[in-house]
Amino acid sequence: MKIERLREGIDDPKLFLYLDRYVNGGSKGYSPFSNLFEGDLRYKPENRHESFPAYLVKIPREKISLFTDNPHSQIYQHYVEENSILFPVHPETYEDDQTAFIEEIRKYPYEQLIVAPTASTRTVMNLAKIGGLPSHFIKLHYPRRVSRFISRFRKNSIQNSVEASKELNFFSHPYFGYLPETLGISFQSDNNEKELWGCTIRELHPRPKAKTHCLLIPLFALFAQDLSARDDPPLLIQLLDLKKEDPQSWILEKVMKPLIQIWCALLQKKGAYSRDAWPKCHDRTKFGSLILIRLRFGDKKTPLSDCFIVKKKLINYGIG
Repeated sequence: MKIERLREGIDDPKLFLYLDRYVNGGSKGYSPFSNLFEGDLRYKPENRHESFPAYLVKIPREKISLFTDNPHSQIYQHYVEENSILFPVHPETYEDDQTAFIEEIRKYPYEQLIVAPTASTRTVMNLAKIGGLPSHFIKLHYPRRVSRFISRFRKNSIQNSVEASKELNFFSHPYFGYLPETLGISFQSDNNEKELWGCTIRELHPRPKAKTHCLLIPLFALFAQDLSARDDPPLLIQLLDLKKEDPQSWILEKVMKPLIQIWCALLQKKGAYSRDAWPKCHDRTKFGSLILIRLRFGDKKTPLSDCFIVKKKLINYGIG
């Protein structure tokens, strides 16, 4: 990918989707399991199908557990109706007879929402804007092995994700922001409570609110190859050439140091009461909210000076 394309995609969610799904060449060597995928290939992020329809099952409110963190009003009103909840379900999960509670869930009417997969597979982004519905991520229950883990999303993890998002409202750092998980939806039943599952809604705009345009770039996309343009240098190399910066100094000062500072500040503020309470950083989302490191780039001659590069990072403490 040419860095000029970033100028054209400011505030365009489809640019993020392209970076997340296809600018990842050479980024999966971190584990012998990184290429493992046991789901239907139709839903693999790297395939060339732009989107697929997810199910929105209309379930009575008394059959749903709801968790919130001040969601966007249009998003909340879309999913939460007076007497029912629109319950998002991945199509492969819906069609699998072995999915817990699926026979009961199938009894209710449904509509469909066009979504695109992100790099984590089970997290998708809505594409069809219904009545001005803002673009957002939906983290779905997807009981298939993707990389090392099976991507289940059970009620306790859903609740913890929203609670972690709430706690981050009270954390402040010059380089810190996050994509809030503002709505958690879990199926509710008196039977087999440990198997209850659902989803979270993660909003596309970071908190605290950015003062300028916000450009979302997954961390690995800065270093990786564009699968459709393998001869293009990585975006990071193009950025450093544009800025005429020393690569070692820039990465240290603008990437590594802020990341360590945020990690340490969170640890100091929140503490660590167990191994799972330590902040963990990954390129691809697992639980919780994202850390965004804001990096200005461009100069007076470059129309990117009012943007942020956003570094996709995970903060996970006490989750799941």
